[in-house]
Amino acid sequence: MGRPRFNPADYLGKVFGQWTVIGTSEKRYHVRVRCTCGREREITPSLLRSGKYKSCCYCDANHRPNRYGDYRKPLCVQWGYMRKKKKPEMWGPWKDDYGIFREAMFALGATLQSRLRRIDPDLPFQPGNVCLYDREKMREERLNRIAECLTMLGNPRTAEQLASLTRERRYQLLLWAVSLPGEHKLPRRRTER
Repeated sequence: MGRPRFNPADYLGKVFGQWTVIGTSEKRYHVRVRCTCGREREITPSLLRSGKYKSCCYCDANHRPNRYGDYRKPLCVQWGYMRKKKKPEMWGPWKDDYGIFREAMFALGATLQSRLRRIDPDLPFQPGNVCLYDREKMREERLNRIAECLTMLGNPRTAEQLASLTRERRYQLLLWAVSLPGEHKLPRRRTER
């Protein structure tokens, strides 16, 4: 039997994303579509059905970070990572439109250099569950957690003492404190001769 014949009339008036099929095309297996902004184009119905083309490149560009010149800025990069994550999901309007996300973050007091985190890790990135943090505050929190852990394991240290150590040395100290006796030996610092 074979494939059914392509009939452009079957698609007339149908809406795919922001495209509306308005007629036939001179190109083979193509239909003429109009975007909500008024631009027209010829596209194959299979691309419309798959959702690959939801709007014209001009309308799509309005939802992209490049429109604002934020490409590669930490806020924009984090938005990209959050969009790709499967769990927890990102709130729909933020996921679809960078402009809405950007305005909401600026309302929170964010800058393009800001970084975000969720208040409740089990909920998605959504209004009310996002807060700003800076590196210094996160570093202090991390050092305090390591100091608490070391204190519980019988090797008391303060966050100030840990701050003076290198990251590698802190990690070795934590490994040593957590490990069973004799399993890891804390390497000694090299002294210059």
